[in-house]
Amino acid sequence: MGKLILFVCTGNTCRSPMAEYYFNSRIKEMGKESEFNAVSRGLCVGSHLQMSENAIKVLESNNIMRNICDILHISQQIDAEIMQKADIVYGITENHAKILKKDYPQYGQKIFAMPENINDPYGGTLEVYKECFEKIKQAVDIIIEELKNAGK
Repeated sequence: MGKLILFVCTGNTCRSPMAEYYFNSRIKEMGKESEFNAVSRGLCVGSHLQMSENAIKVLESNNIMRNICDILHISQQIDAEIMQKADIVYGITENHAKILKKDYPQYGQKIFAMPENINDPYGGTLEVYKECFEKIKQAVDIIIEELKNAGK
């Protein structure tokens, strides 16, 4: 089993699931799915919400969501079990990373912020989600390069 990468945002309905699905689609394109897998969680998850409609639309327009199982993403709360399992944890913003380090100090060495803070698009227009996704793509591409280089 490969390394488990965990993306964490606030509600696990927009940013972290988009990062998860984009990461996994890029890893699959590279033929590295046995080396890496991403999951996502939220710091303040409501009552098991679906991924936001605009997040789904953006992923679909980028040919990332390909089947009904993808659309059935349900938000999940961060917990000690997934923190322990994850090899690397990325807070979508520096603040997410700080909260994770405060709440899970024993895992501080594997918690990082994304290369750029990514603002929450929740409640925004499709255009706002597209802009958010472009920032997520750039950040995840940097992370993938770092992971590839670390494995050399």
